[in-house]
Amino acid sequence: MKVSLHYFSDDSFRIIAQTRAGIATVLDGIEAAREMFERVELNTLIQRENEHELHDILAFALERRLPLQFIELVDTDFNADRKSSAVGARGIVDHLRTLTSEEETEVSGTGQGRRIFRIDGIEIDVIQRQLGRHHVGQCGTCPVKAKCVEGFWALRLDHAGGVQPCLLRDDLRMDIRPLLADPEQIPAAVAQHVSAFTEGML
Repeated sequence: MKVSLHYFSDDSFRIIAQTRAGIATVLDGIEAAREMFERVELNTLIQRENEHELHDILAFALERRLPLQFIELVDTDFNADRKSSAVGARGIVDHLRTLTSEEETEVSGTGQGRRIFRIDGIEIDVIQRQLGRHHVGQCGTCPVKAKCVEGFWALRLDHAGGVQPCLLRDDLRMDIRPLLADPEQIPAAVAQHVSAFTEGML
């Protein structure tokens, strides 16, 4: 299970998430997830509003032995209003290099290129725009490829029961609501949908 942790104080939580709730709600949720799921991973979108808290988020993850992914803000229609918040990952990369010499760069496969650090066996990823992105079958003839800054690296499940392998392509969305009566069908159906996407058959 992957959980977003883009803040580490009440102030940054309220600014970024536009909420009156406190950060304790998020941290309690992470602890609850750790009790329910075998593997919990964190991801943090690097922003001007949370840049001063990145070291604290990293320390929180390492203390609980949770894999963590730092992500540079990528430019899509979904985050156009956050463009002014974008800051690079150079600072956190430099900090990670003071904590470990175990670093590799992955620029193959699909999705964004990333730097992979290992600290006491815990994987800390940094997704950086400068490392480029890598596409799969469906992307080759995609009509909005020029606007893509991400490539395929995660599935999104929206509040309406849709699974999407691409943020920019609503036409590739799979509605899983008809499968809810028999949930055991869902993993195989989603896997088949993703395979069709990666092979360019959707």
